[in-house]
Amino acid sequence: MANLTTVVEAAAATANGTGVEMNVSPNLQGKSVRVDIVPNGFSGTAILQGSVDNATWTTLKTSGSLTTSDVGIIASVVLPKYIRSNVTRSAGSVSIYLTASN
Repeated sequence: MANLTTVVEAAAATANGTGVEMNVSPNLQGKSVRVDIVPNGFSGTAILQGSVDNATWTTLKTSGSLTTSDVGIIASVVLPKYIRSNVTRSAGSVSIYLTASN
């Protein structure tokens, strides 16, 4: 069975998400997970960021510049203690999901 974690769903504003701890249930810190960046009529950039201290953030995966006709992005990353989304947009919305195998 897989664990699904929603980092951000239908984000329709330019903003940083709140840091989410990955060392609590289902405890995904240090695990390799599948990242799905799913645009919905989206123009902009969606970034999954990671941090060890919830203060200094680095990019784990970026969508690059997406336009409304682009398809979603699938990647694999290893999760640090904290993650968050960082979305810059001019249209539509975007979602970021993590899937981890048990």
